[in-house]
Amino acid sequence: MEWKRDARSMSGAKPHLIDKKKILRAVLSRFIIWLTIPLRIFRELNDWFSPPTPLRNATANVSHSNGKDHSVDRAQEQLWREQADHDEWWTPGSSMSTLKLFNPLRVRLIAEAYLKETLGLENSWEQAFHRDERPLSGARICDVGCGGGILTEALAEAGASVVGIDMMAPAIGIAKRHWHDTHGSEDSTLAPEYICKPLATFAEDQARSFDVVVCSEVLEHVSNPQEFAAMCCQLVRPGGCVIFTTMNRTIYSLLFFMVLVEDILGLIPRWLHRLYLCVKPEEIEQVTNRMGFETLKLKGVLWYPSKLSLSMEENLRCSLMSFTGLGYALVAKRH
Repeated sequence: MEWKRDARSMSGAKPHLIDKKKILRAVLSRFIIWLTIPLRIFRELNDWFSPPTPLRNATANVSHSNGKDHSVDRAQEQLWREQADHDEWWTPGSSMSTLKLFNPLRVRLIAEAYLKETLGLENSWEQAFHRDERPLSGARICDVGCGGGILTEALAEAGASVVGIDMMAPAIGIAKRHWHDTHGSEDSTLAPEYICKPLATFAEDQARSFDVVVCSEVLEHVSNPQEFAAMCCQLVRPGGCVIFTTMNRTIYSLLFFMVLVEDILGLIPRWLHRLYLCVKPEEIEQVTNRMGFETLKLKGVLWYPSKLSLSMEENLRCSLMSFTGLGYALVAKRH
């Protein structure tokens, strides 16, 4: 443990005193953040009305030079690299743990899109989803912005042939290592394929190749979400579906995700979300309509405590609702 290492390096120091100092520093740091919340709100609102990046409303400003996808916001890229460097993806109780809690809802959305919309199981898709051990067998799925593979693994375990793509090499390395550590020498045909490549390049190489493309909790971290969404749509085959889950650009998102979750509770790193980068559902629908898709589902995402517990992993659950002012899920089908 960290305090034991500290204790060994300090002659005569007592572990419990070290712990108290750490707790005091953490409380003081959080208190300082609380004092600066009004400045955070002012900055978010100011950037909302005057976005600091010219890419925000650009129609297409993607470069393939040096293997970089310039739709990725630079400040956000640095934050995500830090998450990967600290191996936050699979650590219990880490800031990424809420993404694991999101998996049941996300896998269900993907299963509905594939079984009901792509295969045409209008009335029996739910029965097939609950009955089959691997309900996504036969599905070719792309997880765009897969990070450490939290959703990608769940899709592979459900039987899908899944490709996870991300620009962050450390995150891709974590995803590959976690699958190997947890699944060992299981049938290699079940293993996800992980690719570290810019989405723009991948979309050109693999256009119209996938039954379902999912881009989950990614659009709010790129500078040009509409162009990024268009590249996701480019990957979908005729008759296939694209699924986006992301945060809405509203005052509700500012107060809940940024002020409450980041600043007050400190459940995820501060500045991980920026209001001006969030995207409204109608902006994504403009893209999907232009790309020849029909919107099948647009629902809000509700996070709620299932029981009294201080542990997020034991406590939080999520479901769909009609209100889309916080986060939302959009499912669209290609004609």
